[in-house]
Amino acid sequence: MWVDWREKPKLVRIDSGNQTAKEQTQPLESGQFPMPIHLEVKVPVKDRYQAVRLIVAVGGSQWKKDSRAPHRAIEFHPDRTAIDTETGKHLKQYYSRLL
Repeated sequence: MWVDWREKPKLVRIDSGNQTAKEQTQPLESGQFPMPIHLEVKVPVKDRYQAVRLIVAVGGSQWKKDSRAPHRAIEFHPDRTAIDTETGKHLKQYYSRLL
């Protein structure tokens, strides 16, 4: 998942099955560059030809601790496509893979 740092994310979280990965960011000091955020969840997949669904949440500069961050559900398909489950639109991808 790629997050635009111009959104000033305070929280980045992904959930799939019963797995969760999240990171709360710290404010940047003057002249400091943001570090990439790498989140990963591993969920067992019984059928490699089925899509894997996960929830992606990004809490921007207005996000408060213990509040729900804006989120979307995404399905990753074995053909390396990602679809927003609410709109049905294909999402831009730099790279995705299902191991």
